[in-house]
Amino acid sequence: MGTSLAVIFILLATWRWRAQKCHGAPSVVYLAITAIVVLALIYQGSLGGLMVFGR
Repeated sequence: MGTSLAVIFILLATWRWRAQKCHGAPSVVYLAITAIVVLALIYQGSLGGLMVFGR
């Protein structure tokens, strides 16, 4: 999951860079996908915390 998130963040950064070159404002779709990816990152962090520290 971590590797997938890293690749997705790179793709999002590229998408944002291209959008900023053209018109500057992020689209609603971009913001929604970014929010979902950030939530997945938070979930991954909580899973890692459970693995290390338990409940």
